Amino acid sequence: MTNEAPITKHALEQMVYHAVMEFAPWPMAEVEGTAHVVQAVNPSFCALLEKTEAELLGRPIAELFIEGHATQGLLDRVQLTGEAATHVETASNTPGPIYWSYTCWPVQAKDERHVGLMIQVTETSKGDQQTKDMNEALLISSVQQHELTDVAERLNVRLANEIAERKQAESALHESEARFRAMADNIPPLAWMANADGHIFWYNRRWYDYTGTTLEQMQGWGWKSLQDPVQLPKVLERWHASISSGEPFDMVFPLKGKDGQFRPFLTRIAPVKDEKGEVVRWFGTNTDISDQAQMADQLRQNAADMAEADRRKSEFLATLAHELRNPLAPLRNGLDLLTMVTDDRATWDQAHGMMTRQVEQMVRLIDDLMDLSRITRGAIDLRLEEVDLSTILEQAIETSLPLVERQGHTLVRQMCADPLIVKGDGMRLAQVFSNLLNNAAKYTDHGGVITVRADVNMNEARVTVQDNGIGIAEDQLAKVFDMFAQVERSNDRVQGGLGIGLNIVKHLVGMHGGRINVHSEGLGKGSSFTVAIPLAEMTGTESSPISTQVPPAPIGRHRILVVDDNEDAANMMAMLLGRWGHEVQIANNGQQAIEIGALIRPRLVFMDLGMPVMDGHTACHQMKRTPWGRAAHIVALTGLGQAEDLRRSADAGFDDHLVKPVGSAALKAVIAALGGQGGGSS
Repeated sequence: MTNEAPITKHALEQMVYHAVMEFAPWPMAEVEGTAHVVQAVNPSFCALLEKTEAELLGRPIAELFIEGHATQGLLDRVQLTGEAATHVETASNTPGPIYWSYTCWPVQAKDERHVGLMIQVTETSKGDQQTKDMNEALLISSVQQHELTDVAERLNVRLANEIAERKQAESALHESEARFRAMADNIPPLAWMANADGHIFWYNRRWYDYTGTTLEQMQGWGWKSLQDPVQLPKVLERWHASISSGEPFDMVFPLKGKDGQFRPFLTRIAPVKDEKGEVVRWFGTNTDISDQAQMADQLRQNAADMAEADRRKSEFLATLAHELRNPLAPLRNGLDLLTMVTDDRATWDQAHGMMTRQVEQMVRLIDDLMDLSRITRGAIDLRLEEVDLSTILEQAIETSLPLVERQGHTLVRQMCADPLIVKGDGMRLAQVFSNLLNNAAKYTDHGGVITVRADVNMNEARVTVQDNGIGIAEDQLAKVFDMFAQVERSNDRVQGGLGIGLNIVKHLVGMHGGRINVHSEGLGKGSSFTVAIPLAEMTGTESSPISTQVPPAPIGRHRILVVDDNEDAANMMAMLLGRWGHEVQIANNGQQAIEIGALIRPRLVFMDLGMPVMDGHTACHQMKRTPWGRAAHIVALTGLGQAEDLRRSADAGFDDHLVKPVGSAALKAVIAALGGQGGGSS
């Protein structure tokens, strides 16, 4: 694209002037200044004086004519007045009359001021020829002027087009730059550009928004002030290496924000090269990866937590296997012993008591597992009513007292004189406090002291179970309520347990709107657990303590059908019921039970739910469609005891629902509820 400006009127006049001077047949010269120094001459002027252009230029006009020549005065007058003038004189020493005409006029500038003079010398004796020549020169000049005008017009058109193209290109460039800056200012990363030597000369708006700095502070190498001093040497080393090699830069390092906090950024710098492959500048971005870093940390933490959970679960399963096997050895030995001491009542009673305790231990383990499953599934139900927490505590103490006494501990009661009425499930609350008492008894050395304290704090009932046992290390306090958690203890302290009791306790307390806290001064300094439950608003309803009385033995003799696909379980229950004087028949699936029931018409049916051929729900439903089935009392036997399980049993027609393992007390309670009428259905 050319840088020529359009031809102006003044420039065109100058072009014509120089053309006329060049081709004019008469001598012409241009002078300037008071000394009338020659600035330009045409060939005719050089021929007149018989000198070359180089010999004439730069010399005063007075040196070119004889001293006192009229041209000096003529030039002075025109310079003074600014008006053209002519002087004519006759040449001497010539054979004929020759007249010389000297014409002088000012050369005008663009602002109409004259800046020099033109002198024209004409020999009038040659007038005709000169007139002819002048006409030819003027014609040539006119033609050239026309050609120059055409050239000027074409040049003007071309220049106008080129100027329009330039403006369009400049507009496109400005628009492109505006788009680039808009894009660069609004992309999420911080962005910047640097010269080939690493001197940064531009940052986007995001950079200033994040750092709170200005270009004056950051240009060049000012960005170093935002670097972590520990990381800066490594960053500079890598950056200088890229500048030297021309290779891209890729690194994660922190940058300080305007809040003074460092955040991790992924920094990537790409070289911008020319057609020769030389780096002319660098374009860099800094992307905040705080969220990704936090996510990575969270993923690592989650992985660690999952590994810890797997470790705890593995420990739990190993402990569960151990705890379930533990009672089996004394049970097996007890059974062998019973076969050998039929006549030794004392030994028989001792073995029977031991076997009873071991079975109860297995039942507690299974109950804990069932509770854990229900809590995990959110399927546990509370039977809420107004209960006296003091009464619940006494029941829990009664349950745990045998273990406390076997360990030789002293149990101290510090009970509140006033009733502590809360809205809760009495059985579940007794389970909470019994668990805490059992833990205190197990993890306190023989002969320790266990204190149970109950009081009121603001609008809460507060119960604390405190011991002087082995204590809990500070780093273990936060873990005691975790599922499968067992605080670290030496082998001689191990008292058994699955590590789920306190987790169950925490959930049960939370379901009552309460909270539980643990405190220990450290290993060997005992521990205390405090349960706080909101007091109930008094409504005048008396509390309903949990009954621990065993129902009286049944009256009368009944015809009973036992239905269970586990033949050993069915036979054992039948033997027990038979020993109580009842007439018992056994079926091993639902279809068989319907057939036998139609024959014997039982008064009472104990039926398992999960059986082959026909399950218990279906069998009960069909039994209740018969006259004998409607008259019979049908009891469901199952390991499931949630509200949904009870509803399904009722929908199938069951009259009662017992959760396995079913003890003799529960069986007697069901039989006693039938009253004194014996026999079967009519």
